[in-house]
Amino acid sequence: MILIALFWTVVSHAQFGQTYNISGTYNLPTGYYQNCTFNCAPGSIILGSASISGFSGCLFQGTNGNSLWEGIFVPNGGDYYFSECKFKNAITAIKGYNGSSITARSCKFEDNKFGIFMLETPNGEYSTSRLSSNYNEFYGING
Repeated sequence: MILIALFWTVVSHAQFGQTYNISGTYNLPTGYYQNCTFNCAPGSIILGSASISGFSGCLFQGTNGNSLWEGIFVPNGGDYYFSECKFKNAITAIKGYNGSSITARSCKFEDNKFGIFMLETPNGEYSTSRLSSNYNEFYGING
């Protein structure tokens, strides 16, 4: 039953090679994104949902190197998988909150203030990802 729900989620909102120009707060639809580009204006937020989403080969970048965008916020209950994605010029590239799960495989985090933040959640996996030129690579609070 879980496999059917995941399949329906992926099929109901699958995006391939799309470009998104983000400003303000963007409520990201649940689904699967492949080779998409997210151009994020200074201060903008990509707000995830409390469900499963996957990203493969996507680029998340700020539109102004001097003014950073906020990042991707994964709420309680969100289960996000990133594979071969690149994150640039964010205050915090990925921010996971209590009860969220984040997997980042073979991703690149460059020129962010913080790479990955996890608040009171032990659910995360970061394998073969590269974090470079970030102020702080990884931080979390486990309360």
